[in-house]
Amino acid sequence: MSSCPGSQSRITGVAGTRGTLSALPLDARAAAADTPRMLSTIAVATDGSSTAQQAVDAAFELARAFDAEIVILTAFSSNASVNGVWESSSATHAERVLANAEEAAAERGLRHSSAMSEGDPAEVIVELAERQGADMLVVGSVGMHRRVLGSVPNTVTHKATCHVFVVRTD
Repeated sequence: MSSCPGSQSRITGVAGTRGTLSALPLDARAAAADTPRMLSTIAVATDGSSTAQQAVDAAFELARAFDAEIVILTAFSSNASVNGVWESSSATHAERVLANAEEAAAERGLRHSSAMSEGDPAEVIVELAERQGADMLVVGSVGMHRRVLGSVPNTVTHKATCHVFVVRTD
């Protein structure tokens, strides 16, 4: 038997008759109004790179599926030696990154906000997600290149106080 959406499963009724049960896709919005939402605030980290965009797209889909607010986060630093290859190297660039992501969220009809701060990208992202009350933080698997997991997502997964969803971006 398959558990994929739209698949058919055979069941046996009470009187021993065989019937068909359609597996329906789960939609969090269909839950009772008095049931608390599993995810109400989803934060996503972006530096404006193409790999970070994959994480943003995944976060937008999660926000749509759970009817959650999306909070777009970025960090910047005027000191390139601290920043490494994190793309948002200046406040001006970080503002552009956030504006582009917010525009995309608005086009999809998502409730959204954004936040940015200066400092180490991983530390800033964790702090901002916590400050925004995120239930989940979405990051791409590539941040600052390493062999297994980028150092930004690696640090985020160890320090975040909420769930972390790592999107494979390589």
